[in-house]
Amino acid sequence: LLEQNSSRHELMKTFGDLKDADACHAEGLGLSVFEYRILTGKKEDKTDSVATVAATTQSKKEKKKSAWTTGISFYVGSSSVADGLALLKSSAMEDANGQLAANPGVAASVQSPVRSGLSFGTGVFIQKPLSKKTTIRFGLSYNYLSTRMAVGNRVDSFIYVNGAGGGSNQGTSAGNYYRASSANKYTNRYHLAALSADLSWRIIDGKKIKVNWENGVSFSRLFSSNMLHYSSSIPGYYPDNSLLAKNQLIISTGLSIPVAGKFSLQPFLSHSLTPVLRKNSNTGKYYTVFGLKANFLFGK
Repeated sequence: LLEQNSSRHELMKTFGDLKDADACHAEGLGLSVFEYRILTGKKEDKTDSVATVAATTQSKKEKKKSAWTTGISFYVGSSSVADGLALLKSSAMEDANGQLAANPGVAASVQSPVRSGLSFGTGVFIQKPLSKKTTIRFGLSYNYLSTRMAVGNRVDSFIYVNGAGGGSNQGTSAGNYYRASSANKYTNRYHLAALSADLSWRIIDGKKIKVNWENGVSFSRLFSSNMLHYSSSIPGYYPDNSLLAKNQLIISTGLSIPVAGKFSLQPFLSHSLTPVLRKNSNTGKYYTVFGLKANFLFGK
């Protein structure tokens, strides 16, 4: 092979460019310039060696920087189920017929407002930089949401609820219910699993302060809940998960601030685009969560 490429080598020498000749010769042999010069007994130019090492190091850094990295996240905050975008405000209970405080025999004061409650979650994610200022992220997470209300004593007895499900001719049965009063505290709990996609933009890139604006969308699946619904026909509250929309589309936004190394904090707000109850229900209430998220990246 060396003999076959000798004429090409001599031709390049004629034009006084030995470095280019070595590069062409090495390419013809399927070798690097460094390997070719070792094979032919030539001394390596120190300048070229330093440049080669620097280029190799830079290439490795760029490759590492553009690779996928994994991480974990935790958040804690407050959640609400209310009309439109709600943070701390409470919402009134609707009865099975879509009316507020519909039963004239029950004072409005005993129909409990629904207040915001604790929310927390954890998940894993992978992310990859698309450019110097943008990063894409995909995640899998578990999210716990809750709301608070006041109810009366629980009655473990079979009951039929007229109008439940959004129509006067419809109804449902329940094995227990709660009377309408404010004697006891009750927590509505919602457990969701989510697949998410987020895009991050570096909006502040100072030497001491860096801030990323993150926006995302997630598909969430409600797999468990103990939410109570109000019915003036009882009057009181009853459980019926068949009224809940199991699939949820949720959007989120927040500001991610690097704190130390691969650790960052992110105040955020998320809101469901899908109503909490199914389409044939008479309410237009949505999930809203705001809180503080901590993200930690693995790897060096």
